[in-house]
Amino acid sequence: MLSLLVLSFVGTSSRIDVVAGTGFFGMVVWYFMGTFFSRIIGTMIVSSIRCKGCGLEIPAVTQWRVGSFNDHRARHFLFAKNPVDGARLGQIDCPQCSCTIVL
Repeated sequence: MLSLLVLSFVGTSSRIDVVAGTGFFGMVVWYFMGTFFSRIIGTMIVSSIRCKGCGLEIPAVTQWRVGSFNDHRARHFLFAKNPVDGARLGQIDCPQCSCTIVL
């Protein structure tokens, strides 16, 4: 992969150089923006969480409690975040059977 990038900077112009440059650019973008894109796509796909113990469906958008912070705004669970220490929601307890649901 590195040799393909070196060839693209030397000046040889071919289709493989363009593909290598595009792949490298895609990897850099995914490294820096991948978590953000994953959360945006996840909010479009996931609308509820199902408990494996009792089958109860918990809505994905509600007021979440992250650590000691209780959010007073309804958010999707992928965007629930504690503003003090930056912790994210990793697991919740089912209100019906007290089973832990790992997110």
